Amino acid sequence: DGECPARSYVEKRAEELEQGDYRAEMLKSVLRRDEEDPDLLVPVWDLTGNLKMRKGSSAVEDPVNPEQLRRRVTRMGTCFMFLALKHSNRPQIQGCTPQTFQNYLSYLLGDHVWQLVGKNSQGHTVACPSWAQLLIYEFQIRKKAYALLSSTTLQFAECLKQAWNDPVIKERYFTTPLAWTAAS
Repeated sequence: DGECPARSYVEKRAEELEQGDYRAEMLKSVLRRDEEDPDLLVPVWDLTGNLKMRKGSSAVEDPVNPEQLRRRVTRMGTCFMFLALKHSNRPQIQGCTPQTFQNYLSYLLGDHVWQLVGKNSQGHTVACPSWAQLLIYEFQIRKKAYALLSSTTLQFAECLKQAWNDPVIKERYFTTPLAWTAAS
């Protein structure tokens, strides 16, 4: 139960998939089964003006360290693989394996992002990424991957890889903010 995605999270992602509405979710919504509140109902006005009760969604705080990020992304990958098994008629979500998400995490938490250290000519550390900056960059990578998934015929695994290798995304959401932080 500790690593299994919450039912509400899987249902929400399945609904988005069935509607063809691919969006990057916030890491706050990637819940474990034991973090879910199954009795959470929210009142909502529908288009006809009637008040209805709809299942609400729980949320947890953003990951605060690499291990929590690793668990959330792994859980996200598990959900994606569940959906690929259930929706075998959708080729764009096929081909995801645990290795896909491990490679993604290795990139994020490795030498090119989280462990990147800027040094001056004397060898003193000038800048290193903040955790908040890493989370913003991670979200933008997934956002780009879902945009590619919507606009191409590529599978999600390839879209994710293209997104993390995209120089514009890295420059705009990682290296430029890192440089500004070092300059200030």
